[in-house]
Amino acid sequence: ELFRWINSRRWDGARARAQSHPDECDTWIVSRHTNDGRILWRHLPLHLVCMQLEAATVVSDSDDPNTAQSARQIESLIDVLLDSYPEAASSPDDQGMLPLHLLLTKAESEPNERVINLLLTSFPNAVDVQDKFGRTPYDILREQCKDGTSERCRAAFRALKRARYVSDKISATIRDESANIVAAVQHEASNERGASQKIIVRLEEEISNTRKQLEERERRDNET
Repeated sequence: ELFRWINSRRWDGARARAQSHPDECDTWIVSRHTNDGRILWRHLPLHLVCMQLEAATVVSDSDDPNTAQSARQIESLIDVLLDSYPEAASSPDDQGMLPLHLLLTKAESEPNERVINLLLTSFPNAVDVQDKFGRTPYDILREQCKDGTSERCRAAFRALKRARYVSDKISATIRDESANIVAAVQHEASNERGASQKIIVRLEEEISNTRKQLEERERRDNET
């Protein structure tokens, strides 16, 4: 049902459906070839919405009031989709493209920084993910903003740069925490090995003493 609302470009209806049926936000829509059944495309609702021009580009009321209203509705819909299923931002389609890849392919020279930030907030690592053609979102944005002179393009590049910084910080934190965990485990293992060694030594001493006692008792019995 959510797919039908999106397919008919009824953005407010799609938002209401996503809010009332959040389970549909993580449902994959798959199109297959009629002859051999191979997958033609495979998308989540978020992928489909990010492919819309109104989501990818900035439209002002002065340009086209109706288009501007659709753009605002789509932004609100994307916010709801991410709130219901944030993992969608990190889910690639059949072409290895994240919603951010798809959004930027439609951005032309006026990328929508607000939607870009919504996607990056949910998945900062998206900035370095490659699609099946080896392109990162940064590569696609550079293709769309060939001269890079518009303020919208510069803002989008800044958003990707901030996301890379956040992604690097998260990776560094994970590495540090992992190193600390490994060190703690090694230290604990070392302590356990030391304790085990002490137990073994004590047991060996007890066995040796018991053997000596038995030998001494046997010697005395033989003498009598």
